[in-house]
Amino acid sequence: MTLLEQCQIWHENNEFQKIIAEIEALPSEERTPELDSELARAYNNTAGAGDRAYFEKGNRTLSPHADYFAGDHLWNFRMGYAYYYLDREDRALPHFEAALAALPEDADTKSMIAYCHKGLSMPLFQRPFRTRVQGGVGSVREHRDGAARADGCRGRITARSSSSGATLFCASPSPTQPSRWDAAGKNTS
Repeated sequence: MTLLEQCQIWHENNEFQKIIAEIEALPSEERTPELDSELARAYNNTAGAGDRAYFEKGNRTLSPHADYFAGDHLWNFRMGYAYYYLDREDRALPHFEAALAALPEDADTKSMIAYCHKGLSMPLFQRPFRTRVQGGVGSVREHRDGAARADGCRGRITARSSSSGATLFCASPSPTQPSRWDAAGKNTS
């Protein structure tokens, strides 16, 4: 029995981790586009709706084989599926449309196309707004805090917004003389 045949059995038994472990253990020169496609399938099937890492791995695994699998239903469906669960309906839709062109009567592909159209016409995100922006807020805080610290702040940094922009305050060792920075990071004390 070949590894591809064994992967099919594992897939039918929902043993996706076995597929992942076995294919990931292979040296890169032994991995074929077909094995990478099975690996991406296992990543997609292992992932939950909020598990972005597996969906991203699936697309990274499939992407190098775009020319090899040109016009292939399964390759396009797997790429589209991962993009869909990464909240990228705009990137998923062309893959699902290509998958449908390769297998015109596939009900799952038609359903995914409908979901993409719905998501594109009325955007709803799989991850809550708060979760999506946390990464951006973290990088803004790092930039803000770095600018204030570079200008000599050794205390707690806070920000206050107004119509004229944001102002940063540093609780300095002298509570009567806090430092202030504008949105560009310039000390305005």
